[in-house]
Amino acid sequence: MQSELEKGEFVLVENDIEKRYSTILTFYNSDFDKNYVVYTDDTYSPSGNLNIYASCYNPFDSEFKLNPILSDEEWNNIDEVIDGIISNG
Repeated sequence: MQSELEKGEFVLVENDIEKRYSTILTFYNSDFDKNYVVYTDDTYSPSGNLNIYASCYNPFDSEFKLNPILSDEEWNNIDEVIDGIISNG
């Protein structure tokens, strides 16, 4: 699945329905020893912002699985990474 993430899109099955997502970025954080993916389903909020999501994953697992981000510290780090990319445009 790592190659699919790097290609820019992946599919997850939720309630027997395939849903396609677009990868925005992947990165590794050594502080948490985790790999992260930031992605979108290409939908927009009522205010016109692109809906984006983030999860952690293990690129070495034989079965691809997104795992929830559990701590505020991890979310803050993800926000910093995203803000840094936007700032460097």
